[in-house]
Order: sequence, then C-alpha cells, then structure tokens
Amino acid sequence: MKIYFSPCKSDKETSIKVIDSNTIDIDGEVFSFDTASIAWENLAEVTNNKILDAYRKDGELFIKILRFYKYACPWDTATYQNIV
Repeated sequence: MKIYFSPCKSDKETSIKVIDSNTIDIDGEVFSFDTASIAWENLAEVTNNKILDAYRKDGELFIKILRFYKYACPWDTATYQNIV
C-alpha cells in the first residue's frame, strides 16, 4: 500500500493505522479494499472525504487520504509513501 497525504490545517490530528496491504483504519473507521480492484463508487462521498481517491497499479493499492494536522506535517512529502 502506498499513501499520499493531502494535508489540512485543523484543530485535530487524523489517526491512521494500516492493518494490512488492503485495509486501513482512519479515525476509528476501517476501510477494506478488494484485492483485485477498487470496487467503491463515489469513494470520497462514501468515506466522508477521509479517502479522496484510490486505485491499483500492478496490483498495489494507492490511496489519497485527507489528513488533518494541528501544528506541523513532516510526513507530507508530496509523493506517495510506501507504507506496506
């Protein structure tokens, strides 16, 4: 799984836990993806804008997450980061 963070200054921090290569927990909500494709229509709407976009390339999952932060965002590299 590779994650791209879309940072947003806020009064809260987004909690992100990768469960496995197809499953992620964002602020206590677990989102699982099919191992072969992305089977979610209107992904941003369904996830309440927690996940903005997702796709697979050569079987690997790429997701774009709206990530809230309070002070600084050293994790924002403006690229997809290899998480799993």
